[in-house]
Amino acid sequence: MRYLAIGWLCVLLGVAWQGSAAAATLENVVSTTLESNPEVLALRHERLVRDQELVQARSDYRPKLDLVAVVGRENNDTPSTRAQGFNDIDLTRREIELQARQLLFDGFATKNNADRQEARIESAAYALYDVSERTGLSAIDVYLEVLRRRQLLELSKENLAAHLSIYDQIKARSASGVGRKSDSDQVESRVALAQASVISDEFNLIDAETDYHRVVNEFPGDLERPVPPTDRLPSSIDEAMELAVEYHPVLKSATADVDANIAEHEGTRNGYYPRIDLEVFTGVREDLDGLQGDHDDYGVLLRMRYNFYRGGFDAARIKQTAAEVEEAREIRNNSHRQVVQSVRLSWIAYEANQTLSAHLRQRVESSIKTRDAYKTQFNIGQRTLLDLLDIENELIDAKRELLNSDFTGLFAQYRILVGTGQLLQALGISLPEETEIN
Repeated sequence: MRYLAIGWLCVLLGVAWQGSAAAATLENVVSTTLESNPEVLALRHERLVRDQELVQARSDYRPKLDLVAVVGRENNDTPSTRAQGFNDIDLTRREIELQARQLLFDGFATKNNADRQEARIESAAYALYDVSERTGLSAIDVYLEVLRRRQLLELSKENLAAHLSIYDQIKARSASGVGRKSDSDQVESRVALAQASVISDEFNLIDAETDYHRVVNEFPGDLERPVPPTDRLPSSIDEAMELAVEYHPVLKSATADVDANIAEHEGTRNGYYPRIDLEVFTGVREDLDGLQGDHDDYGVLLRMRYNFYRGGFDAARIKQTAAEVEEAREIRNNSHRQVVQSVRLSWIAYEANQTLSAHLRQRVESSIKTRDAYKTQFNIGQRTLLDLLDIENELIDAKRELLNSDFTGLFAQYRILVGTGQLLQALGISLPEETEIN
């Protein structure tokens, strides 16, 4: 049942491949991933939430206008009603009033709240920037992994074909009475191992394509091998670290968080200031407080409220926000260390891989020459079957290591671009519009 299920999966994957028309490019796949990735979409909405929170914060600068209407039965027994000769009077009270209130001063609470929301918008925008870059890198990772697994599978098939060719030669020798049975057994064992390697690489390819679907939200068709972005890389590790510190969105987001906490801290001091409002009202009332007739009034008031004591709330709030400012600063400092470390490690890995690939390429070239020489020597009896099989395995191992090294080095270049906050720019892909800061 397990193999049947795997077989059906292969069929479905085959249908998905046939459904894709032209070969996909890395840029197209990254762009498609950003358009559908849930984490990116969630942060895009979070940025929109922050925009509306800023509108709410600034609304306190504008006047408030209320219409108040009242109607109902009212019973009164007061000195005023008794002066009219009524010990107890029931009337239908009606009133309508238009109230306008304009904040004049609130201890800078509104200003600081607006500043805080502006900083939170900036933080959300850079957080989206960072997630977009990292999501793009994830798409590149699975894209390159599918390409790598497909090429490893081709190498395994190439290795199997080489073993089968040797096997045919051994069978021909045995049929003519020249070969030995031990040679035939030996090559059959090696052929079985090569077949197992093909099957293993097929399963590894299916795993890579499944992971690709998880990230990109579609199965891979034909994929073009991307051109290495070498010309977009910094010229040195020092320049890479300078770019990371200047442009990395994580640092910019952390800095904005510090600014937001500072603004909130400053806003907590409003409790030590009075609040002053300008109030304007006009109203029409009827049968009010047991007094029959109309009661019309209007007024312009300057109202001040000054709290003297709230149980120590204001002092505690100031201390709390001061600690939150320091916490945000340390988070930013930690982010700075992580960004610098990450880009430094990426650069070192890239340079080390360049050196390694040069040696591995030389190994492949030497193995090919040795393989060709062994074939000639085997045909004239100067090399044994075991020598021939060993050099074929040596060659395929060299090719696999070189292939792995090439893809590792290619991915390291994209990691450097992410570390400097320039991956999508290097790919020519626009960031989500919510990353823009007005």
